[in-house]
Amino acid sequence: MKRKLITVVSIVLFLALLSACGNNNNSLSGSTADNATTTQEHKEVETLFYHLSSSKGVLKINSDGTGKERVLGIDNEFAGKEYYRISVKNGWIYYYDENYNICRTKTNETQSVKISNDPVYDYKVKGNWIYFIGNDDWHLYKMKTDGSEKKKLHDKEIRQIEIDGNYVYFTEEEDMKLYRVSTDGNNPEYLNVSYVHFFEVDGNHVIYQSTYEHLYIMDVNTLKSKKICDTSNNCDIKGQIYIYEDGEDNLHVADIYSNNDTIIASEASQARIMNDKIYYFTLKEKDNPQELIYYTINYDGSGKMQFPLVPVDTIDFGLYVNICD
Repeated sequence: MKRKLITVVSIVLFLALLSACGNNNNSLSGSTADNATTTQEHKEVETLFYHLSSSKGVLKINSDGTGKERVLGIDNEFAGKEYYRISVKNGWIYYYDENYNICRTKTNETQSVKISNDPVYDYKVKGNWIYFIGNDDWHLYKMKTDGSEKKKLHDKEIRQIEIDGNYVYFTEEEDMKLYRVSTDGNNPEYLNVSYVHFFEVDGNHVIYQSTYEHLYIMDVNTLKSKKICDTSNNCDIKGQIYIYEDGEDNLHVADIYSNNDTIIASEASQARIMNDKIYYFTLKEKDNPQELIYYTINYDGSGKMQFPLVPVDTIDFGLYVNICD
């Protein structure tokens, strides 16, 4: 069954962490629910790329608001084009073009190269490989980052993919079963759970939301799952720390092993872990998607800062984060 290309709102914000990933040694010890904006300064300056619209192109900005620079979409071949699903890896910017082909360009250049001749539904860049879902058959493939050595890894229709270590994790379209397969396509393994709406994976654990909105965490070695909450809108995981938004849009930070679970922010949306900090946004005015405020916050709820971004008129509720290798 061939599906239509996914519809993407032309004005969508993407964040992609480019600088070296560091450790801020955040922990859950002494956790407090601190919702007041503080003036704590970042010790590191993180360079981020983000996408505003087809008219504005791709821009980069430092986390302290300095160094704002347009890198694609002005006075070059990218002007007026649309950029979707941006990923910044190893000095390259990867993105969809208007036909959902994967293209790439050096971060310090303006010439782009199309590296896929067929449209893709989703993709992930890991090392020297791109893992992707073909839009024609919805099967799992991989290819080198220059577009060579294309290989099919799974011949059933799938939906979501995540890469962790030597495995590709994915959900099959039928019954939304969760699988993993080695990055060379061998030893597919069913992870004993079905009807997975979305998931994130890191190390030995998968955090996932069932189609009934229940949130679970699973040990991939034992295949045992534990329910976290009955209703969740979003989740992410890094090492032993995982975050999620409950049905009231409270942002939780929890520890897999200690079972500590603390609310550190309210009215949070699309929270993601980057560089051992949490990034999320809130609505400036409730139910008004045109007014968004972005924040960074530490795991323990301290150091909350507004993240400076260029204002936009309209924005979709997608905050897609790609962390550097």
